Amino acid sequence: MAEFDTLRFGSIDVPGEEQIEFRRGLLGFEQLRRFVHVEVAEEAPFGWLQSLDEPQTAFVVANPAVFFPGYKIEIDPRELGDIRPGPNDRLVVLGICTIPDRFTDASMNLLGPIAINAVTQKGKQLVLNRSGFTTQHRLTDGDVKIEAEPRQRSKLKPRATRQPAQATNF
Repeated sequence: MAEFDTLRFGSIDVPGEEQIEFRRGLLGFEQLRRFVHVEVAEEAPFGWLQSLDEPQTAFVVANPAVFFPGYKIEIDPRELGDIRPGPNDRLVVLGICTIPDRFTDASMNLLGPIAINAVTQKGKQLVLNRSGFTTQHRLTDGDVKIEAEPRQRSKLKPRATRQPAQATNF
């Protein structure tokens, strides 16, 4: 287990088996290679992809299927490289979300989803060429509607925190 300081969550302990390695980083953030997926019950279905290399960098993420039930990734398995799942592995797919001041304008990047092999903890951001998806699919266009305004949250309780996190709003 290693301790990491973060801007959003304070000091967190992250077991080695929960550290996600992105061999090539994320698009635009190639220098950041280690992350942890932080889930805060009060913020579900959203979570955070927190950089372990840069304390101030964290991305709001969510499972695309929650908002877009028909969302399917069609990709040549060879493009998965070192995250290719084995027979007993599974891939976790996350979309990076943009949550602007007007929550009704919230969107998700469906063109560049993140795939994580849940067994090996290797991740990769995919680019779905010729998919028809965009980097800014509005979340309110899906079958699941989310509230129009963010709730006030008194305390965040991300898993693996040692110190209480500060309250935050989207």
